[in-house]
Amino acid sequence: MNQYKTINSQNAYREWSSQVPELPVFQRSWWMDTVCGTEGWTSVLVYDTTDEVRAAIALPVGSKWGLKTRIQPLMTPFSGPYLALPPSDLRTEIKTKTLYWEILEQLISALPPVHIEAFHLNPEIGDWLPFHWKGYKQTTKYTFRLQMDDPDKLFEQFKGNVRTQIRKSEQSIKIELSDDIEALYIVQLASYDRKNNTSPIQLEYLQRIYNVCQQNNSIQSWVAKNEAGKVVAGIICVHDSNTAYLLVSGTDISQGSHGAVQLLYWEAIRYYSDKVKFFDFEGSMLPGVAPLFLSFGGKMTPYTRVFKCSNRVLEAGLRVAGKWG
Repeated sequence: MNQYKTINSQNAYREWSSQVPELPVFQRSWWMDTVCGTEGWTSVLVYDTTDEVRAAIALPVGSKWGLKTRIQPLMTPFSGPYLALPPSDLRTEIKTKTLYWEILEQLISALPPVHIEAFHLNPEIGDWLPFHWKGYKQTTKYTFRLQMDDPDKLFEQFKGNVRTQIRKSEQSIKIELSDDIEALYIVQLASYDRKNNTSPIQLEYLQRIYNVCQQNNSIQSWVAKNEAGKVVAGIICVHDSNTAYLLVSGTDISQGSHGAVQLLYWEAIRYYSDKVKFFDFEGSMLPGVAPLFLSFGGKMTPYTRVFKCSNRVLEAGLRVAGKWG
């Protein structure tokens, strides 16, 4: 007899997640309601014989081109799963790994069928083998995580030119806490415009995320102003009990913002240094961004993007269109 049972229920997930203080912010039901809509996501809970939840995940449900999809939501870097193996000091490494596989297989098997899916696993999920067994493919992506410590020690870890830039910027740039999301959005747009790109984020969407995170005490935002009082850069961070995440970052270099972003990062790191274990720069695979995060002492941390298509013909078409992998 199967020692696990699975439940696909938003209500069960909402009730369970409200009782798990260590659950990542992006796996909260209120986060999923905000980025997907209350009817736009599904969840799976895996229970053992003691009725303890051993695995859980919340994922979007949608449609595109008339096909059912499960695609990573915008501004949601990771989608789980949450795993909680039964505690034991006597279990061998082999038994621990086998148990991990068993529970994760139960979770994956209970996901509702879709035509196209692609989502990101938490960095803590380094072993994606059960997904492979279920027909998923994967690619490795990277984020950068700074382990928190005394601010003075953290500052000494920064690359020399970063420390110099911060000290210099402090002479002409003023950092302020701000809930002016429109001003933050404008400098974020400027960053995209500078690269001739279009931001995928709409102001209304960003404001909605900010409002719900503020209601749940899970967000902090800062702006940088030049000597004329003009907002030249801004960042938004969200946080849970373990990690603070750099969710939005933008700068308008046409307004004399040189060094403002570095100063903002330093302000956020100092603020969170005694509140969380990690500061996650929220990755970037871009050659101009990854070195910046590394220069702050961020440790290059891999995470997995898993993806699956219901048939090979559809997958081949997506690859040709450049919308796969």
